[in-house]
Amino acid sequence: MRSQDFAWGARAQWVIPTFNIALGADYNHTDDRVSFLLRLDLPIHRGGIFGRGSMLSLRWLPGFGHTISVGITVPLWGSNIGKTRARHDYVRLVQRNSKRIEQTDIDKDLNEVLDTLHARVSGIARTTQPFVEHSGGDPHQAMKLPLDELKPYMAATDDLVQRIAKPFRLKEPAQG
Repeated sequence: MRSQDFAWGARAQWVIPTFNIALGADYNHTDDRVSFLLRLDLPIHRGGIFGRGSMLSLRWLPGFGHTISVGITVPLWGSNIGKTRARHDYVRLVQRNSKRIEQTDIDKDLNEVLDTLHARVSGIARTTQPFVEHSGGDPHQAMKLPLDELKPYMAATDDLVQRIAKPFRLKEPAQG
């Protein structure tokens, strides 16, 4: 049993933040004794128990009768302490009441362009990335097959541009 006199000491710790543990020594000046210290920090709440990265701390001192203590570890300095993670690990989404847009009168030319869109996009991918499926070699030979497949599409380019632009043209005002 201890008296009510003031007691003091010091601790030196080697901290491994990745594993939230610390190893060190605890010096008690009143008893003039040193003990091994093992500390385990538990991040109970995201961002810290009281904010600023504070954690629940369990300490074991085998040299002082296998003493186990519980406390709070609060980092004192550092520019990003408690700020590197959001307070919550989820996002609350707003309930949406979406309505489906029904297909109305779409211009026949636009519908035709949309029907052939997949083939046209595939053609663009084949000409811009010719070596994706080839192991190298002669570039002219590698491009021959994709270009032969695309010649019908390339011949109709002007016609395609005109058909895509037609639904978006402004009608000319009537002359009166």
